Amino acid sequence: MLEEKVREVFADMVVLKDPQRSEYFSNLSIPSYMRDWLVMKFSDDDGIIDYDSVRRYIKRYIPNREDFEQYKFQMVNGESVQFLARVRVSVDVKSGKTVFELPDFGGARGGASGVVAFDVAEEWQETLLRESENWGIVTLCWTMEGTASKPKGVISMVGYKPFCPYTVDLDFYREARQQFDIHEWIDVIINAVDYNPDGYIDEEGNVSESKKLFFLRRLLPFVEKRVNLIELAPKGTGKSYVFEKISKRGWLISGGTVSRASLIYDNARKTGGLLTRFDYVGFDEVQSITFENPGQIQQALKHYMEFGEIKGFDAMLTADAGVIVLGNINAERFDINKNMVEHISEVFGESATLDRFHGFIPGWEIPRLTTGLIAKGWAINTEYFAEVMHALRDDLSYASVVDSMLEIPSKADKRHTTAIKRICTAFLKLLFPHVQSPEDIDREDFIKFCVQWALDNCRDDLEFLNKMVDKGLIERLEGVLKEDFVRLPYTEGIRILQEAKAQGHKFEFPCEWGDDLASEHERYLVEEHFKKPVIMTDYPRSFKSFYMKQNPATDDGGSIGYKGAVAPGPTMQGTDVLFPSIGEIIGGSVREESYDKLMAEINRREMDMTHLWWYLDTRRYGSCPHAGFGLGFERLILFVTGMQNIRDVIPFPRTPKNAEF
Repeated sequence: MLEEKVREVFADMVVLKDPQRSEYFSNLSIPSYMRDWLVMKFSDDDGIIDYDSVRRYIKRYIPNREDFEQYKFQMVNGESVQFLARVRVSVDVKSGKTVFELPDFGGARGGASGVVAFDVAEEWQETLLRESENWGIVTLCWTMEGTASKPKGVISMVGYKPFCPYTVDLDFYREARQQFDIHEWIDVIINAVDYNPDGYIDEEGNVSESKKLFFLRRLLPFVEKRVNLIELAPKGTGKSYVFEKISKRGWLISGGTVSRASLIYDNARKTGGLLTRFDYVGFDEVQSITFENPGQIQQALKHYMEFGEIKGFDAMLTADAGVIVLGNINAERFDINKNMVEHISEVFGESATLDRFHGFIPGWEIPRLTTGLIAKGWAINTEYFAEVMHALRDDLSYASVVDSMLEIPSKADKRHTTAIKRICTAFLKLLFPHVQSPEDIDREDFIKFCVQWALDNCRDDLEFLNKMVDKGLIERLEGVLKEDFVRLPYTEGIRILQEAKAQGHKFEFPCEWGDDLASEHERYLVEEHFKKPVIMTDYPRSFKSFYMKQNPATDDGGSIGYKGAVAPGPTMQGTDVLFPSIGEIIGGSVREESYDKLMAEINRREMDMTHLWWYLDTRRYGSCPHAGFGLGFERLILFVTGMQNIRDVIPFPRTPKNAEF
């Protein structure tokens, strides 16, 4: 079972989730990230929770806002108080002191502010000063300052303990991800944020991965900076819950009036607004929110969403919060071909503002939040998962992977390109956090995902093709999903082909080591010998491109390839995925990043460099290790549909006079 696998892989980071338990904490107004922390703290190894201890802890450490007056009374009368709170810390350069505010208790204006003791500030400076806000258990007391003639009472933070029972180790998390296939991982994520993946049912009553992916779009701002989204949905789909209860790193505005000072920059206090303090800022039921000076806010938001800059009258800050707009919409208006956002808000409805949003979530594709959609069983602790997502925001390696794989037309719109890059990067972090280079992308997972999508979303079409074109089509597609692909070095493939030839199999073309494989060779390996897809690696240098990275050489002129496979001659770090009825469907390789090695190979081959200057310049001034692969889209469609001629599946057929060149 998946939950047993989750317990084994994530060990101390799992918690037993239960709908009744979730309701208990919800009634206490405890968010999910705090709930799971308490459950881990007060549960045994079987997940049985000690509710009495939970109640005592909450009573002692998690106060309501109205309790702060009692706290002030206790402090003024010589007692110290200790409780869990959201803390905002800064350095006052005028006084030279480190100061704090407790925004949930009114901040400075409500008397919930003071001075951080020097030893506390020194010990926790990496935590308190690095983040705009922190959660922790604070210890406060009241002291007198000033002179005898001008005494001044001040609240001092004399103790602090971060609200985090663990250290986020992204390397551990990446390694853990590799223990799950993509379908399992999607369910792991959904469980981690308190939802039951089995509750995503389509109109036919089947579990729908498409609906799961619609839901996961909500998490993109959690993992990538400045992802701006709009979601329109009917009431009751749980959008408010995701953006308000899952992470302490975000802020959801629900009703009331929003000012430029609170959202963007307070010129009077010279402090940044919500956008400077959180990973994302959401506007819930945006139709019900009032904006002070909406035109002014709109202009400031447009600038921020484009450049990430917060401008005041005399200052400019940078921020990386995503802007999330959530609106309710009636069923009769579910039409992506119409303007569904014209009534959401005058601040966001203007075309130039809409153009700065990176994605749209059709919330009507997400099931309503019912009891059957609430997570149950062992799952990753929500607080831990939310902190992992927060940590992933700072990892720039994923953006470079996306950059290396995208092919951007010269006339592509810059905003559209930015949107695609950010969304792709966010999905990469969320679904494939273990990928640190294009070479880490599992070709098998990639193909299986495409095939599964076709089976889930185009079943009627495939059944028609199965009946009229290829009666074994669906069986073959489902077989691809069930079978593990074969990993096969070229050298071993040649040995298999030569054995087949010795046993009487007829090949039109030769198959000696160093020969490029013909289609007949590839199809024999896939369709007759293994009877499953094959991932072939370590091709000879003789027929591969000069820009591929070579495998390490042996003393006798051979080479060492994938997982120590030894070849009799020089080989390259290239990979092809071979499919039944098709042959090669994916080709890829590691590229040589060294300018000197690249030049050496060009000279060895005696190549004409007249037209290579632009490519050499990509290495001349420095490069980094990189790799990639290309999927033959028409070949994939040919395989999925069972069609016999590739001309029948070309989306943009080359017919006379249909192209400008």
